[in-house]
Amino acid sequence: MVFYSNQHLEMRERPLSAHELLTWAEAATCETADHPHPWTSWNFTARFPQMPFVYRRSIIKDAIGKVRSYLSNLANWEKTGKRSGKPGPPGESLHPTLYQGTLTLDLETLDAKNGFIHLKVYTGQRWEWHNYPAQTSRYARAAAQGRLVGAREPQTRAAQTLG
Repeated sequence: MVFYSNQHLEMRERPLSAHELLTWAEAATCETADHPHPWTSWNFTARFPQMPFVYRRSIIKDAIGKVRSYLSNLANWEKTGKRSGKPGPPGESLHPTLYQGTLTLDLETLDAKNGFIHLKVYTGQRWEWHNYPAQTSRYARAAAQGRLVGAREPQTRAAQTLG
């Protein structure tokens, strides 16, 4: 990004921030009143109607992080002058980060070894809430019962992959 620095009294250049990239990506992929014509092949609004914005932003942030990591690793590899070990381009991931509003976990059921997590998923036609089996660790169950001092919120591991 090119900008004028009042401190240095000259034009400067800096990389776009993750937030600026997110804003640009949403403008290019989401049909809104402010951005009525997103790129045709990237139109999330047309391909996934009613997609929760937290999912969309999670996917965009994941892609930004992967590309930045790849470019950084590639630059570091090029500085070394090595011929082997060149980093490969980022791959896709089918595991988006789940933020508030896209999942629920009933803390009352964490006493059991196996429970369910309530996820908002796309069925191919609309977004719906579905239950999926989840297993909790002994650590998570102890944290939920207040037996661990300073413990973070419980983590779960889905027992079934989402198709």
